[in-house]
Amino acid sequence: MADTSTSEVLWSGIDGDLDQLHESTEAVRARVRGRGLAFTERPPRPHLTPARARRYDNASATAAAACLDGFTRSPWRTESLHLVGSTVRGHPGPRR
Repeated sequence: MADTSTSEVLWSGIDGDLDQLHESTEAVRARVRGRGLAFTERPPRPHLTPARARRYDNASATAAAACLDGFTRSPWRTESLHLVGSTVRGHPGPRR
């Protein structure tokens, strides 16, 4: 499922057996809490981000979504997971 409700980011939700992913999420959150760092508690939304809009070109993510029209996914199993933080350029806030 691709979300094209915004033309800035193309993302696809992840489903299947997510128990270990949710356990890992809670372990990371427990470490963050243990360090006294504040963050917004909300349910995890596992997803992949295959495309982001180029600066000043929101149409690029929409074009990427159009290329996936009719795409049929097949199940796959991941061997590793990388936790990635992102920030909005020019935004003084912490990583999300």
